[in-house]
Amino acid sequence: MAMSIDGPPDGNLVQLQLEYLECDDLPPEKVMQSLHKLAAQVTSSKTLAALSIIFSKLDAYKMNLEEFAVLYPYEPDFLLKVLRLISPEDAERFKELRIYPTNGIVCTSPLKIEQEMRTKFTMMKNLTYIDVEKYYFTLEELVDMSRNLPALRTIKVTIDHDHESWLPIEDPDFVQTFRDSFPSLEEFIFSTTTIEVDINYFERLINFFIKHLQNLKEVKNKNLLFDMTEIACEKMEQTSLLKYIESTSNNLGRIVANVEKFPHIESLTLLWGRGFDFATPPDKEKWHPWKESLKKLTKLTFLSNYDLNSPECLELILSIFGANLDGLFCDFLTECKIDIVLKMIQEHCPKLAILELINPGFGNSYSLESFKSLIDLKIEFKSDSCKEVKLSNLLAAPKLQTVGLYGIQASNFSIPTKFKVAKHEYQSTQNEQHHDCAHIDISHSREMDPLKKFQMLMRENGPPDENMEKYYDFLASNDMPYKSFVKCLHSLAAHVVPSKTLELLSKFSDKLFVSGMNLRDFSNLYPTETNFLLEVLRLIPEKKAEGFLELKICATGRNESTSPLKMEQKMWTEFTKMKKLNNIEFGQYSFDLKDLVDMCTHLPDLRKLKVLINSESRLEIEDAEYAQKFSNTMPNLEEFTFSITGPNEGLIFFETFTNFCIKHLPKARVVRCNNKLFDMTKACEEMEQTSGLEQLQLIPNNLCRVAQNAEKFPHVKVLTLEWNRGGVFIIPLDKEEWDSLKKFKKLTCLINFNMKNTKNLEFILIDPIDLKVIQEHCPKLAKLKISNTFVDDHYSLRSFASLLDLRITFRFDPCNYLILSNLLAAPNLKIVKLSGFRVNKDELKRTILLIKTKAILTKAENLSLMLDATMMYDEGKEVEKIEEKEFESFCTAVRMLRNGMVSVKIDFEDPVIC
Repeated sequence: MAMSIDGPPDGNLVQLQLEYLECDDLPPEKVMQSLHKLAAQVTSSKTLAALSIIFSKLDAYKMNLEEFAVLYPYEPDFLLKVLRLISPEDAERFKELRIYPTNGIVCTSPLKIEQEMRTKFTMMKNLTYIDVEKYYFTLEELVDMSRNLPALRTIKVTIDHDHESWLPIEDPDFVQTFRDSFPSLEEFIFSTTTIEVDINYFERLINFFIKHLQNLKEVKNKNLLFDMTEIACEKMEQTSLLKYIESTSNNLGRIVANVEKFPHIESLTLLWGRGFDFATPPDKEKWHPWKESLKKLTKLTFLSNYDLNSPECLELILSIFGANLDGLFCDFLTECKIDIVLKMIQEHCPKLAILELINPGFGNSYSLESFKSLIDLKIEFKSDSCKEVKLSNLLAAPKLQTVGLYGIQASNFSIPTKFKVAKHEYQSTQNEQHHDCAHIDISHSREMDPLKKFQMLMRENGPPDENMEKYYDFLASNDMPYKSFVKCLHSLAAHVVPSKTLELLSKFSDKLFVSGMNLRDFSNLYPTETNFLLEVLRLIPEKKAEGFLELKICATGRNESTSPLKMEQKMWTEFTKMKKLNNIEFGQYSFDLKDLVDMCTHLPDLRKLKVLINSESRLEIEDAEYAQKFSNTMPNLEEFTFSITGPNEGLIFFETFTNFCIKHLPKARVVRCNNKLFDMTKACEEMEQTSGLEQLQLIPNNLCRVAQNAEKFPHVKVLTLEWNRGGVFIIPLDKEEWDSLKKFKKLTCLINFNMKNTKNLEFILIDPIDLKVIQEHCPKLAKLKISNTFVDDHYSLRSFASLLDLRITFRFDPCNYLILSNLLAAPNLKIVKLSGFRVNKDELKRTILLIKTKAILTKAENLSLMLDATMMYDEGKEVEKIEEKEFESFCTAVRMLRNGMVSVKIDFEDPVIC
């Protein structure tokens, strides 16, 4: 039965549903086409009504579920409503789950996945494959969800980079929980919500996956490369099924030492620029004993090289693996002539089918005619070269099917007829007639930076006021990144009045304004024009504003004004048009509390709120009716962080306000003032329902009172204690008071401010801080940060087996010289940052000797020592002055120990005298 949706279907929706029910032979793709037409004309509720009737006919378990989400792109919860239509029986038919953009574009702003959606996924008990790009998970959420999906073999997801969601991979008790969550996992591919992640943690996480998941064949990050050898290769106990591995060039020895545990490796990625000494060719004596062992990787057929710095490096690795390679990728850090590279590859890789070279140097003489097996070729030349290549030489391989050549200027532009030009500036009529042909993609040298071109245009055309059309044409005709567009706007704004810039912006309103953009980019165009940003906001199309999920007005540099503007009603009213906002971060404007609440009334999906609040503003928080209104205003808010601006007054009110928010924000996980510490005891004692709060701030002597109601706060992970209340230091706690901490079962982080009394924290720390006491009470401690205090350095940290990150700022003491080697003795230290201390010459020499004998710092990755600058000017005879070369010897010893895989910094700073 044929059918179509051409007219307004509101009045005939029931009839439409009946027609669908009669169309048993209508294929799912036709149904989706009709649904798109329907969705363009009716509300989402009516489309859902239609879907509820026909859903079982769609075979949704075979589909990319994003196809439903795009029916109403400005309604982020529409897909969840569709998922609610899936019955438990239908859910069990799902073997694969896909939610990723249907247009092939990478999702750059994933949404936080909701608990209900994760619960829906767990109903799909037979899932073996998950590819979810549109939403991001915390690691904890992913583990919890996967525990209910025992058949999972492939996971492709985005992970929240926030350290608060990290897994306790250093905890031995967590290993079995982790294994039970992924019993069948073979492939784990992930990206993070930002590439600015803690490299150390995610590297350890990947190694943890390799070591503890016995069925794992591949684990990697889509955007970043990690060394997988430190834990995985050195400590692997059973034979691994791993097929893919990443390693720094210097750590191949770790694979060699355990090569029999990795018989299935098919693909190897080498990082030559991480820990490699670029000034010298590879140490062949070091590599020679590795060669025979590495050749045991008999299944290795694909090799990737990043940051290659010399032909010798490439030749060395190809002499080991080249004979079996089907595919080769080389990214050159320094220029290696392509003639030399190609000749070397041809000699060592006779079976090569795929070749990709990034940034090789130019050369004309070598022909690819001898590459008998080459099918796929891609070469991207350096952008700053103006030399020509001989195209016929690069296209001479007899079996070539796909070619990509970028950043070239070519001579001898005769393209063999078997190639169909996919992207070029030359047309060949005979190629157009060739249907069963190979494809070639050619481009000239890469474009000049858009900003430089724009500035050149301005110089050539004189005053911008008279040539705005030319500037519009340039910006419209160049498909430039958003940041480049903003830079061009700044150049233009320096020469034209605001109205001209607004006129130009109005022509780009459909594509320029996107969710997650930082509106500071626009307010900075005319910083003295306080209404300019308001005029920009009025340019955003209302329909587009309704789809915004994230909004920022934040500082973009270090020298931003410390006097924020007042957020006026006419501006925040514009924000209320963005009805789906779930994340707001404002650092340029301060709110009155009443305005903030009024704005949030129109934003029911808000989950994260970070703002500045005027210290003189107030709310009627003592009014019971207002408390209920407040709860209804922000029903989904999870994180509320604020800073107080203006006169330093009203702190009593804001402490009460903080407690009020804890009690009356039903989904709050974090409520915090960024520039003040407020005691949360009142909320803890009065809380009636179970709270989701993860962070608490208390006065220490209220600890026992709060702990009596700890069952109402089962999720607390971070506890901050403020030891100075209004200039009065808190008396020491006894053992019973400290033991009350144990009632917070998930507590992993304890923060103490303003410790002074020598008996404070007797059961955890004393002043001078006794490191032995810390070790006895905190055996699993991974990170230790101590500020503005004295430390008893006579105790070696060698027993701190779990310590990875040590940061101490010492209190000024001109008579005390640190036993540095004791503090650097923790066996697994990766990060060390010490500042404000002194060290004598003998202790420095002793520390260097311990480094050279591999007794300390064997795993260091980041070492920063900021010494007390006054020690260099001591006149006393008892202390021998340390020469600069001895500090250099220290740095050299650390770098040699870690094969260059470490950042070392030694400097001097003036002490802070308290």
